[in-house]
Amino acid sequence: MKILLPVLWVILLGGCATSGTYAPEGAPDVNRFPAEGLDYEVSDSVNDNRMRAIQFLSKKRVRYRQEIIEPYTYVLTVFVPEPRSGSDRRVRRTAFKLALTENKQKPSCTNSSLTWIVESRGIREETWRVLKSDNEYTPSALEEITSLFTENNCNE
Repeated sequence: MKILLPVLWVILLGGCATSGTYAPEGAPDVNRFPAEGLDYEVSDSVNDNRMRAIQFLSKKRVRYRQEIIEPYTYVLTVFVPEPRSGSDRRVRRTAFKLALTENKQKPSCTNSSLTWIVESRGIREETWRVLKSDNEYTPSALEEITSLFTENNCNE
């Protein structure tokens, strides 16, 4: 029984890590993301928008972590691989940060900000880095993620 319990624990944790979407570890630190991002004013409360983002990420099977640092509520994704182009000799990955805070002037709206980090590495490199070309790269999922905000615009 002593041997069986650790094996079951590993199986259970392994299943959660691959099929679940909540990632308490693995998403980059909030402070690693750029300060500037895409800003939106969206309908509903901070909690409603947080849940909308979590449901979106869960459907896409993207792992995430939530963090609250007053006055912001953050949803941070783990790094997700970017599709490779045929001529590119670097592999890229992207992590997103969604920052939500109350809109004091419009109580039925939420201020949202979306930022991201793109890292890359050469085919034979082990270390991920941010190069100038990574800063100019547009993540493949950006349009789909921004639809969360454009479809829920605040019209107060």
